Amino acid sequence: CMDDKETPFGRFLKFETVTLCYIDQALIEPGLLTVPEAEWLNDYHKSVFEKISPHLNDDEKLWLKSKTEMIV
Repeated sequence: CMDDKETPFGRFLKFETVTLCYIDQALIEPGLLTVPEAEWLNDYHKSVFEKISPHLNDDEKLWLKSKTEMIV
């Protein structure tokens, strides 16, 4: 856990991401996402691609790029 924020209700913590795997967008209805949720997903997928792609060959990079495209 890591510190997140302090509110009138107390101190809040959040989790640090320790695994990286794309989230299958076939399971997501984009119209139901709020703007912050879509932004979080796009940022997460960008991070997944940036951190994993240097370890992949060209075909694997293309596959991962297709799985981590922006949702909206």
